[in-house]
Amino acid sequence: MTMRVIPYLLCCMLVFCATGQIKRPMIIGRTSGSITFENGSEMRVFGFTGRLSEPINLPGTTIEAREGDSLEIDFWNVSQGNPHDIRIQGIQLQKRNEPHEIYTDDNIHHMEHGYYSFIASHAGTYIYYCPVNYPLDVQAGMFGILVVRPKLENKIYYKQVSQELLWCGFEMDTTWHTDSILDAEREEIPQMAKKLDYRPQYFFINDKRNGQQTNPAVLNAKVGEKVLLRLANMGLMEHLVTFPKEMKLNVLTKNAASIPAHDEVNALILKPLDTYEILVSSNAVLNSFVSYAFKNEIQNTAIQIEKIPVLITK
Repeated sequence: MTMRVIPYLLCCMLVFCATGQIKRPMIIGRTSGSITFENGSEMRVFGFTGRLSEPINLPGTTIEAREGDSLEIDFWNVSQGNPHDIRIQGIQLQKRNEPHEIYTDDNIHHMEHGYYSFIASHAGTYIYYCPVNYPLDVQAGMFGILVVRPKLENKIYYKQVSQELLWCGFEMDTTWHTDSILDAEREEIPQMAKKLDYRPQYFFINDKRNGQQTNPAVLNAKVGEKVLLRLANMGLMEHLVTFPKEMKLNVLTKNAASIPAHDEVNALILKPLDTYEILVSSNAVLNSFVSYAFKNEIQNTAIQIEKIPVLITK
């Protein structure tokens, strides 16, 4: 009896050690948030939160994992309207409506749960979002960030990082955020979207907009320190991020794929749904700013430029 049990237990222990514990973050899809502007007016937004008691913030709840982790996202749709779904750019998800039952519908309906399983095989910064009625639900605010950190033994340069920053850029057009559009029946939305012009009035980097760029977006470091900067474009425009010429940029990943060594650059272009991971540093004292431009691709002109402070001290 003992000889049979011990090998079985040992086998189970080895399987557990090899696979690790499954992480089960909860993401709640909601459609009842709002942003209040300086003049007191409000704009309705959708969003993802980790708890019902949390306010909707943009971007939504950040999911964190380590390279090699197994994850199962529990997505609970409490939108009280159209169905929603989750997609992670660059990762194949296995969706179930019960822990052991393959999901047969395309989307998660009101008060239903969907379980999305995957292995975080590659370190990088990913975007998760609702693909239903794209781009309307994304414009409404249904997006967030997944950060997969590398195994330290695999990424030596991460040990040199003194701090990490996330700059998630996006724009919003208030005419897309009326109740008549956000509450429209699913079948009506494609035709409505075709009639909508996109002329955003508000330009965000994280939760700061139109000239409000301060901490945590500000880049504040010591001379020689390396800062890991994660960039994500959740808007519908092209974003051009230009750094002071005194700063050194080492591009690590684009859309979570490793980038081979190349000539130094001081500017990066992000198309919609693009992400970057870069190491930035300066060998000199610096008091300047990063230019973050929101561009009209057809006219190839910047319609808004945000200035993000950079302070490098001894």
